[in-house]
This record gives sequence, structure tokens and C-alpha cells, in this order.
Amino acid sequence: MTGEITDFHIALNEGVWTRYKYTINSITFRSNENTGSPLYKEKKEFIGKKFPVICSKKEHEASYILILKRDFEEFGLVRPDSLNWICDSLNICD
Repeated sequence: MTGEITDFHIALNEGVWTRYKYTINSITFRSNENTGSPLYKEKKEFIGKKFPVICSKKEHEASYILILKRDFEEFGLVRPDSLNWICDSLNICD
């Protein structure tokens, strides 16, 4: 499934959080994930973009948005070529 980035939030002493939404069975869920500063620096490029989301089958609120290479590797996945623009255009390589 995919999720859409809606905003970014800076939390004192916690870093940058990415806000996103995704839909399961016609129900829209909203979530936050601490993604760090690389995305925030280029936030205009990311808001409205869609990325893969992984969530729990039992608790749909428990989710992770997969953007950077390290996000995919954390789940034993390979980032698809369709997301190479992150590195190529924005100089955010990991």
C-alpha cells in the first residue's frame, strides 16, 4: 500500500517527524514517523508524494513509511528503482 506525505513537524529534542496518511478498507489513517532531517531540508519536494507503507495486519495504526534506502533495508526489502529520484534529484543518498 502507499501513503502520502502531508507535512513535517519538528519536535524539540526529538528531531523531524514526517506526517503521512494511508487508506485501508476505505478508512484513512494518519501517522507520524521520525525520519530525521534529510527529508525536511527538501520538504517542498516531498509533501504530496506517495511512498510504500508497511503496517500491522492486526493494528492498522502501527505503520512505517518507506522512503530512504535504510527504511527498506530495515524490513529486508530493496528500494524500487522508481524511488531513485530521491538520490538523483535531491542528493539524499543513503
